Amino acid sequence: MKKLVLVMSILIVSTSLAISASAADAPEIFDSADLYITFENGSYEDTKGNYAVTSECGDVPAETKLVDGKFGSAAHFVSSMNYLTVNDLKFDMDSFSIALWAYIDEFSGDPCLFSNQNWDSISNLGFSFAIDGFGDGFRAAGCTKGSKAFSIGTAIDTTCEWMHLVLVMDRETGVATMYVNGEPYRETADISGFTGHFNGAYSFKIGEDGAGDYNTSCTFSAYIDEFIVFKSALTAEDVKAICEYDPTAPDEPEETETDAPDETLPEPKDPPKTSDEPEMRVVLIIGIAATIAVIAALLIFAKKKS
Repeated sequence: MKKLVLVMSILIVSTSLAISASAADAPEIFDSADLYITFENGSYEDTKGNYAVTSECGDVPAETKLVDGKFGSAAHFVSSMNYLTVNDLKFDMDSFSIALWAYIDEFSGDPCLFSNQNWDSISNLGFSFAIDGFGDGFRAAGCTKGSKAFSIGTAIDTTCEWMHLVLVMDRETGVATMYVNGEPYRETADISGFTGHFNGAYSFKIGEDGAGDYNTSCTFSAYIDEFIVFKSALTAEDVKAICEYDPTAPDEPEETETDAPDETLPEPKDPPKTSDEPEMRVVLIIGIAATIAVIAALLIFAKKKS
């Protein structure tokens, strides 16, 4: 019974520590990002400073409007109006993860949320993350040189609420996973046989396919916030942590020592005296016991002498 109680206590403490660690690790996960666009301060620049981000439409400058978002500001993307190009973003043979908050206003067809691929065919080099207007959900698909295309999809209502979307491409385990609102969704894709890179034939784009013109054939209006690229495969715990984290929440104030008041504190009083009576009783009992022992020893000795 005691062993069972001990095991249960350890499990409860371990679970509590894991939950606390998950919440505490979220800022560290954000710090590890390779690309991070917050859309704050009227800007869509990469806050990590690794990539130049330009607003375009048809490879010419175009305005991307910043409006109220999930956290602070977000970018509004409209088909045939605008998209963002992240110049020089490559994925090579490494694992990577892409996370964002998205609010789908309206759509028809299967417009891309982000891509470095010509979305006319999933067999074109690169990958895309799109709204699946034909299956009512989201779809991620792509291809490397010499491999068959992978495809994973969801069946979920895509409109009228903010959703946290994550695509994890784990090249070490050979698994591609899509997460919706912090949870892995329905199915994964086997990419273990993919020997090439996912760099794509085009620059990486947000709000359009890699070629920069697929969404022009679709109705598309969406808001994107907190767009992040990691050059690693996020774990399920990582995804859950960043989904539940509010990057705009103020940091908890650090505890500071308070200054002691200037007034002179009174001298401490002597502690109240306790009664010596219990202690005296113990001493008396020990003395009596010792005396009895000595008398008994003397009697035994005298008996032996006689």
